[in-house]
Amino acid sequence: MKSIKLVACLTVALGLMTTAALAQKLGKPPKPPRTNLIDKKGLRQGFWRTTLPDESGRTRNRWEGFFVNDVPIGVWVKKYDDGRIYEETVYYDTLFAKIQTNEFYKNGHLKSTGYEYAVPLPVTDTVYKYDEKTKTDKPIIITTRMEKMGRWSYFHNNGQLESEGYFKNDKPIGTWRYLDSTGGLLNVREF
Repeated sequence: MKSIKLVACLTVALGLMTTAALAQKLGKPPKPPRTNLIDKKGLRQGFWRTTLPDESGRTRNRWEGFFVNDVPIGVWVKKYDDGRIYEETVYYDTLFAKIQTNEFYKNGHLKSTGYEYAVPLPVTDTVYKYDEKTKTDKPIIITTRMEKMGRWSYFHNNGQLESEGYFKNDKPIGTWRYLDSTGGLLNVREF
């Protein structure tokens, strides 16, 4: 089932790229892809683009990515007001079991990178999501939370490594190295 969803998502993406390339070759501007589609079951499908408020409250930043049956899949990006990417999230599967997060400074340099994994909660939580169709809040049962796991790296805004180490259960473990903005070792800490 997962492979069918992935093939469907890739087919849509390839179709959008092929259409744009063909239109460009014919000298016609490409039609913008249909975005923010909701199927008959009320599930988000295909390419989605949403605006989000920035630091001053203006709604210019946006998330962009693909949904398959209301689940984000593949690469999603969040952009600065000028269109540059400041966060990139890679969803490796439809169960949110593993995601990679990359954050960027305004100058384009990598700020941090690492992996997060879904961890079952001992007690489920309920949040509510507003449904435009029914104009009501629908309950969503949360059974997992994301935790940092594995190697994480953080960078100075000049691109130099600032710190690196490993996380387990959202807590730093083992040996962490801390460096200055020129790459010189400042500190080594054991967790």
